[in-house]
Amino acid sequence: MRSRNTFVELCPVGRRARAWLSVLSVMTFSLPTSAAPTPEELAVARDLFESAQKAQTDKDWQACELQVAEAIGIIETPGLRFHLAFCKEQQGRWVEALVDYKRAKELVVSGVDAPDVEEMLGPAVARMENGLPKLLLRMQVVPEGTTLFLDGQ
Repeated sequence: MRSRNTFVELCPVGRRARAWLSVLSVMTFSLPTSAAPTPEELAVARDLFESAQKAQTDKDWQACELQVAEAIGIIETPGLRFHLAFCKEQQGRWVEALVDYKRAKELVVSGVDAPDVEEMLGPAVARMENGLPKLLLRMQVVPEGTTLFLDGQ
């Protein structure tokens, strides 16, 4: 006898798919930017970025990510967002990296001047989009009560 709740388990891309869904939900509810940072806050952001660069040189990607993310909490720039994406890419978190690369691109398109970052964004986005596994699920009819599970969730 079949259960009323039919499910499909998709193991190979489940973890990445969950990450993608969580990232999409964050992107959907973006908050407006706050007031311009004070000179003191900018100095802190610069110090955080310098610490992140040292961590990047040491290939300590988690420390690099934390420092850059904290700097972005003070001021969001295409360069900081690009570095955050790069740290995530090095940790194998490709969907999150792609979202951050695209956010850097959005900032450039919105008028934030960052020519050095702008020239690197196209190749980075293409690399991520071409390397990510994709899943296409087509159903002629979706039975009522159908539930889709990714890695058991």
